This record gives sequence, structure tokens and C-alpha cells, in this order.
Amino acid sequence: MNSFLSLTILIRHYPKVIITTGSHTALPMCFLGKLFMAKVVWILSFARINSKAFSADIAYPIVDKFIVQWPEVQKHYKKSVYLGGIY
Repeated sequence: MNSFLSLTILIRHYPKVIITTGSHTALPMCFLGKLFMAKVVWILSFARINSKAFSADIAYPIVDKFIVQWPEVQKHYKKSVYLGGIY
């Protein structure tokens, strides 16, 4: 159902950029967005201090920018950008 709703939103709005703070529910929008040539920015949760996130691992290969909020997490995601806390 999520994929169908995501596709409907993409067709209706045709975004140039998709920004998400992640979770498994964001994955269909990110993958379908790439098919629509949208840039995808993934902001890893502020709660992730020392560990990886399963949904982030799935999205990591296709995202255009991967932002982390803790420097310790950069060791898990090599192409990530540390920007500190984003509120």
C-alpha cells in the first residue's frame, strides 16, 4: 500500500528532491523517487549514536547525500556527511 501511495504522490508532485529522516516506511518513496530522477537525502536518526540502521543500510547505495548527526556513526557509513544535530 505504501508503494502505491508513494507512486501517487510522485506522479502528482514530481519532486526534484526527497528528504527523509529514514525508517522502513520511507524506502518505497526513496526507491521510486530515484526512478523519477529525484535526488534523495537521507538524514540518519539523532538516536543512532553507535549503531547502524537496517533501513539506512538498504537505502545507502542509492542516496545522493547521507547525513549523520553523530561523528561516531561515520565509521559505519563511509560516504556520510556529519553535520551535527539537525533540529
